[in-house]
Amino acid sequence: MRVLHISDLHAREDAPAAQTLLVEKFLEDVSKQEQEGQIDLVLFSGDCAFDGSSQGLKVARQLLLEPLATLLPDRPIVLVTGNHDVERGA
Repeated sequence: MRVLHISDLHAREDAPAAQTLLVEKFLEDVSKQEQEGQIDLVLFSGDCAFDGSSQGLKVARQLLLEPLATLLPDRPIVLVTGNHDVERGA
C-alpha cells in the first residue's frame, strides 16, 4: 500500500507566492510518483489552514485538496484536524 502523507500547509488568503509555487511543485511530484506506482491513500495529518477560519480552509481546498482529488481520482483522502484547523475565540 502506498500512502501519501501530508501535513502543515497552513493555507491562508494572504499567503506568500512561495506557498503557491511550493504546492504546484508538490503536485507535479505527486503526478510523477503516481506514474511510478499507484498511490492508494492520501493522509493529511493536520493544519490545512493557518487559523481555522472558513477562508483559510477554503484556500486549502482550492490550492491543494481539489487539485489532489483531480490528480488521484477515486482515492480516499483522509483529513485529520490539527490545532491550526480550529477557529478559536469565535
